[in-house]
Amino acid sequence: MPVAIALDQTLVSAAIAIVAAIIAYRRAAVGLRRAAERREVVQRRDALEQVLAAIVEPVAEYMRDDTGDYPQREMVELERCTLQAQVLFWRDLAMQEALRNLTYPSQHAAAAAYIQTVAANLAR
Repeated sequence: MPVAIALDQTLVSAAIAIVAAIIAYRRAAVGLRRAAERREVVQRRDALEQVLAAIVEPVAEYMRDDTGDYPQREMVELERCTLQAQVLFWRDLAMQEALRNLTYPSQHAAAAAYIQTVAANLAR
């Protein structure tokens, strides 16, 4: 009889431990998933801010009037930033198109406005 009671108590303790472990695992998984999503949003926002910061005066002037001198160094930096941002937005085709169009003077204004809108939404 004492052996049966000890065995029942062991089984109940094991079941409680298993349930507690499952609850702890699920809570940790949810917390880690949220942290990863937050980290990804911050990384995307930072990439877009870097792209917008790369539109410095020579580039902005060239985009308004493309008959002037081509700002080689600044355009290469802008293209590098847009390419890095495209990697982060590989599933978003509209953002891919806006990042691509950012380097074309005829489509620059609309693309920059779209990117600024998305960056503001990610900041929230």
